[in-house]
Amino acid sequence: MKFLFISQYFTNFQTLSSSFSPKSTLSLLEKNYQTYCAQNDLLIEDTFSMKEKVAKVLEQTGLGGERAAKCGEGEFLKLLQAFREENIFFC
Repeated sequence: MKFLFISQYFTNFQTLSSSFSPKSTLSLLEKNYQTYCAQNDLLIEDTFSMKEKVAKVLEQTGLGGERAAKCGEGEFLKLLQAFREENIFFC
């Protein structure tokens, strides 16, 4: 059920990369990242940039240029796992 909601949200944008570019999205991810780091006693780098971190994940997975509507469940799970490995969580 949640997967369907996420995929419907992403279909409003041209590519997955453009889905993560709005400031509101980056701000939410940054707050979640800071909360996670605080709860797990992790230090945040002085040169931290959520935009760069998200771009790195999208580049590593090769999904940044993909249209969300064309991605399957496997690609979304791959992307989610890559975000988790960078300690970026969505809730």
